[in-house]
Amino acid sequence: MAIALLLLAVPWTWAISPALVIAPLFPVGYLAWHYWNGNARIALLAALAAAVLLGGLVELAGAAPGVAAHARTLAIDPRLAEATWSNFTQKSSTNGIAAWMLRVPTWAGLLLLLTRAIAYSPREAR
Repeated sequence: MAIALLLLAVPWTWAISPALVIAPLFPVGYLAWHYWNGNARIALLAALAAAVLLGGLVELAGAAPGVAAHARTLAIDPRLAEATWSNFTQKSSTNGIAAWMLRVPTWAGLLLLLTRAIAYSPREAR
């Protein structure tokens, strides 16, 4: 359960920015330290694992061709809230393999959380 929460604590797709590349290490390290009752060794290992994962994701994002290419979509009325969200997502996501790989840690965390929730659910509810 703790590993699922550690994976979900970080917005991995935003972590490829040079300004945010080390930011996820702190919440991962702190949550690991807090969950394992102040064990500094586990906190350090969790932060290092997050750094390795981030390093791989940054390399993948940098090496993928066409990462910055965006599809053109139909215009949305700018008075609608959807227009702001559309503008944000078009600037920050692509359909390249690197963009999909950046989502893998979050999906893994959600899958782990779902499997643990099912395992702990009462048998009558299943």
